[in-house]
Amino acid sequence: MCMDAISHMLMNDETIQNKLANPILDLIHKQVLMALYSMDAENRLHEYRQMLPVYLSTDWLNCERILDVLEEAGLLTRTSGKIDLTYRILTETGDSSCGCHG
Repeated sequence: MCMDAISHMLMNDETIQNKLANPILDLIHKQVLMALYSMDAENRLHEYRQMLPVYLSTDWLNCERILDVLEEAGLLTRTSGKIDLTYRILTETGDSSCGCHG
């Protein structure tokens, strides 16, 4: 998962920054959101149920609690086991600045 390329885009996106300023969000919520955007950029968002418990070293119940807060903040929606990010960022395809595409 390449978070370096995604993190630069998220940190420079004014809309995302305004959403991340929501006081209900802690650092863990922001980290999970960045991981989800990274997975989405790689067309792997459907793997979130397998990735999050490993990434967070916790059980699925705790992962769901984090996703609940992200959903409450309006950053994602969940329906029928599927997750959708509510705000799209434009990803630069083939960006090799992070060094993972080469």
